[in-house]
Amino acid sequence: MTYYIYNPETSKIASNPARGKSYLKAEYATEGAAKAALTRMLKKAETNPNFDSKYDWDVERAERDLAYVKKLKIAESRLYHDCIEQFETTYSMYDKERKNPIRQSVNTPAYMDPGCESYWSM
Repeated sequence: MTYYIYNPETSKIASNPARGKSYLKAEYATEGAAKAALTRMLKKAETNPNFDSKYDWDVERAERDLAYVKKLKIAESRLYHDCIEQFETTYSMYDKERKNPIRQSVNTPAYMDPGCESYWSM
């Protein structure tokens, strides 16, 4: 069993920057490991040095990051994929008439999304 940390509003899997940006690297072997990672993410957001910044946009960003981390939840991977994960409909860049919709997960990276240029440039 593996566990994910996800945003309940969008159902996107929160990547752990220490493990890489891909959601595939954001899975944890145990619930305890996921809870520990979430605790570390929260501590890092709370001790963010941007609160001492003289620029307003730094403070606002730090507050947004902290609010984002506080919303995150943990779910077992099977429950996540069966009940929580949301999907979106996109179209290929070359489907000008929009006749062939493609249903994909909100966690699909840009290089695997036919609606993005990076998919076609590889």
